[in-house]
Amino acid sequence: MFNLVIIRELVIAALWAGVMAGLLLTAAQQIQIIPNLLQTEMYDGSTAATVVANLGNGHAPYDWQPEYLERAFFNIIANISLGVGFALLIGSIMCLCGRPGSWRTGLLWGLAGYIIFFAAPSLGLPPEIPGTETSKLADWQSWWLIAVLDTGFGLSLLAFAQTWTNKFFGAVLLAAPHLISAPQPEVNSSTAPAELPQFFYSRHCFCQRCLLAGPWRFNGTLLQKEIMRTHDKHVLMCTDLRCAENSTEAFQQLGQKIDARPQLKVKRTRSSCFAICKNGPILVVYPEGVWYSCTDESVLERIVSEHLENNIEVSEHVIHRLGIGDV
Repeated sequence: MFNLVIIRELVIAALWAGVMAGLLLTAAQQIQIIPNLLQTEMYDGSTAATVVANLGNGHAPYDWQPEYLERAFFNIIANISLGVGFALLIGSIMCLCGRPGSWRTGLLWGLAGYIIFFAAPSLGLPPEIPGTETSKLADWQSWWLIAVLDTGFGLSLLAFAQTWTNKFFGAVLLAAPHLISAPQPEVNSSTAPAELPQFFYSRHCFCQRCLLAGPWRFNGTLLQKEIMRTHDKHVLMCTDLRCAENSTEAFQQLGQKIDARPQLKVKRTRSSCFAICKNGPILVVYPEGVWYSCTDESVLERIVSEHLENNIEVSEHVIHRLGIGDV
C-alpha cells in the first residue's frame, strides 16, 4: 500500500532539489556552454539546413531563431523540469532501497546518476555541437538506452550484490555496451573548427555534473529529515565510555555491518546509558526487547547475522529480556 506521507515528502524534496539543480545547471550553461554555442552558430549558419536534411532523422529544417531572453526562458524551464524529473527518479530509488540516508548518501546517488545517464553513454556518444553530422537518431537512441540500462544494472550489482559471481556479472554489464560500439556516421564532418567539439565536450561534462551530482547532497538531507526509512527492528547501543572503552567504535562497527546488508530494515540509535555499567557495550534489540552484552566484535557480528538477519537469538550473550528480567 502506498504511503501518502512519504510520497508527499518525496515530491517536496524532489521539487526543491530539482529547482536548485535546474538553476545551477542554467548558470553553468550561461558561463560555460552558451558562448561556445553562439560561436558555433556563426560557423553553422547557412549550412545548418543542409546538414539537418542529410542526417536521415526525419527532422525538417526550421527557421525559428529565438532571441536571448526567449532562449534563456525556455532553457530555465527545460533544466528545472529535467532536474525535478531526475530528483524524483533518484529519490524514489533511494526510498525503495529503504535508505534515504544523509547528504553523503544523496551525493553518492547523484554521482551514480551522473555515471549512468551521462558519463557511460558519452564514452561512445559524446555530446556534439550543432552542424556535426551523425548517424541516424534511432540508432543513437537504441544504443544510449542499452548503455544506460546496462550501466544501471551493473552498478547496482557491484554495490549491492552479495556474491562475487554477481559482482563479476555487474562488471561485464558495465563493459558490454562499449564492446558493441556506438553507432557512428559513415563520414565525420562538422561546419565548425576541429578544436570546438572537444572544448564543447569538456564544458558539457562540467554542466552535467552540476545537474546530476551537485544538488543531491541537499536532496539526501531533505529525505533524511522528512522520511524515516521503514524498519522492523530498532537497535539501541550504549556509547557511554563508562560502559566500555570501545563503545563508540562498536557503534560504528554495528552501522557498518548493517549497511553491508542492504536487505535489513534496522534502525540504529546510540544511547548514553542503560544503567548497567558492566560487560558492555550493551545492545538492545526491539521489538523483542532482548538485551545483549557485546564484549567484542565477534559477538556483535553474531548478533547482526543471527538475530537481526535471521531472527535467531544469540542466547549465550543475552543478559535481559523484556517482561522476563535478567537471564
